[in-house]
Amino acid sequence: MIRQRDQRGEPSGAPETPVHGLPRIALAEVLLVCVGYLTLAIAATWPLILNMNTALLGSGDGLQNLWNLWWAEQALSRGQFNLYFTELLYHPQGVSLAYHTLVPFSCLLAYPFLALGAPIGIVYNAITLFTTVASGFGMYLLVRDRTQYRLGAFVAGVIFCFAPIRMSRLMYGNVQIYSTQFIPLMVWCIERARYRPRARRAPHRRYLLGAGLALGLTAWCSLELALGAAILAGLLILFDLLRRGPRWPRLRGWLLMVGVTLLVALPVVWPLLRDAPQFPAEANTLASSERNSADLLGLFVPDYETNPLVRRIAPQPLKAAIDYVHRVSYGNPYEKSVFLGYVVLLTALASVILVRERNAPRREVREWAVVAGIFALLALGPVLRIAGRASVPLPYRLLNALPFLGTGRTPSRLVMFAMLALAVVCGDGLAHLRAKRPRLQWLVLLVGVAVYVEFFAAPVYLDRRAFEVAPHAEFLRDAPEVGAVLNVPLDFYGAEGPAADYMLAQMTHGRPIVGGYISRTPTAVLAPLEQPFVKLLHARLYGDGTSWSFAPEVLEGAMHELHTLDVRYVVLHAAPLSPEDYAVVREVLAGLLARPVYDAADACIWTLD
Repeated sequence: MIRQRDQRGEPSGAPETPVHGLPRIALAEVLLVCVGYLTLAIAATWPLILNMNTALLGSGDGLQNLWNLWWAEQALSRGQFNLYFTELLYHPQGVSLAYHTLVPFSCLLAYPFLALGAPIGIVYNAITLFTTVASGFGMYLLVRDRTQYRLGAFVAGVIFCFAPIRMSRLMYGNVQIYSTQFIPLMVWCIERARYRPRARRAPHRRYLLGAGLALGLTAWCSLELALGAAILAGLLILFDLLRRGPRWPRLRGWLLMVGVTLLVALPVVWPLLRDAPQFPAEANTLASSERNSADLLGLFVPDYETNPLVRRIAPQPLKAAIDYVHRVSYGNPYEKSVFLGYVVLLTALASVILVRERNAPRREVREWAVVAGIFALLALGPVLRIAGRASVPLPYRLLNALPFLGTGRTPSRLVMFAMLALAVVCGDGLAHLRAKRPRLQWLVLLVGVAVYVEFFAAPVYLDRRAFEVAPHAEFLRDAPEVGAVLNVPLDFYGAEGPAADYMLAQMTHGRPIVGGYISRTPTAVLAPLEQPFVKLLHARLYGDGTSWSFAPEVLEGAMHELHTLDVRYVVLHAAPLSPEDYAVVREVLAGLLARPVYDAADACIWTLD
């Protein structure tokens, strides 16, 4: 049951797990819980488990994040410990990765396995499953420690791990967003620090250190997640100070947590501060924030892109209404997976209403409900939109204006923290139900099953490109001449273009390439790609239907531009081009570079002297 407290909010008895010591959880319980979440994760990502060595989970940014693991292994094996600059992309000058979603924690986690020769695709898939299991267990630990109710804690973990906002990130390959494993641990440490015996004094140092470490490690996974986690930590600390007063011992304790966080996060925050002048476009991301915000109706309408089971089994009128809401929503459709879940909302509402103790439990449930509301509000972005129509400005506009903090251009992802708060509220409510109505414990199990089924989105899309080595990449790997590669059509966006495939080929041939696909590209590295001839080689993206043609005056300076880029190989790819465009570009390159050294169905390769 929920830990009882006296009128001041202090622990009134000796709960099963003393708040001044570490929780007593048997190894068998840990294994059982982890196996449970792993089983659910396998089912939710089906048929990934059958294709661990033949495909990656999802699409979108999966290849980009696979490249991150490869790049880190390449750099570390050569003794290069600065992972935030690479010479392998945007040749010849290289590029800063300070604003790129590098996910250094996953890179370091993968490195020992890659160094021992493990296939990189299997390591990537294993990390995906690991983050889900670890996130579930962290949530279980948090709610179990709050309520002493195992089943309710397990259900809370299901709510957090398999919510559409998190599952959609798995399907889109956003490792930096689904690496949520340290966030519940941070909250658990903060909660323990708040409620230790003699809590009017300074919080217990071990939990402050643990909270700071967990928040700092979250920054090693994602600065975007770290921003949300920092807001969450700030709200919890504010509740603590409002309840007990801003006494110096407590303030000093929370400042210790902040100091530990900054110390741990400094290696991944410093490159952002150091290289900020290279990214002037990141100074104002208001327009991007509006495109990547949640629509108010989207919080209550099943997701469209990931197609959860609740949408698939909905009657036709409801399905039509769901499709309409997503069709009229403004902005990026891939950032609208913000459905909170009908079962979750009903359970949370029942928890707020039914937990009626006049001491701490009632207050805590309402605090967490407020946290959920705040993050849901922030997820709506700078402007409230209902069915795509803009209305009033929202508080996120203030957050967007803060230096560096305003670089988060996807407010809708803050729903992740709303789901965590709702999971805590539901866990407390289920524990209250079990305490008041022990015979209704079957209802707790039913809630867990209903949540999982409502969010269930399998079977998921699998990307097999990572396990298919392109023949031209093998040719470049074995070619004796050293030098960089210019891929045509040239691409440096990747979301809709072929740059991710070029980086995948690079993982075979290992040569620097012109262009690439990173999350944020410095303006300076794009200047050499704006020369007349090279500019005509850019991929036609985002509806650009410009025909491929080369004026004679442009061709006169073509060789000079290619030598300026210091490339040795020019690779013309067939797949991104129509047969007509492929023929035009091939004729031009053949006129400039003579006969190709490699001529196959997938690509042609020329060398520059």
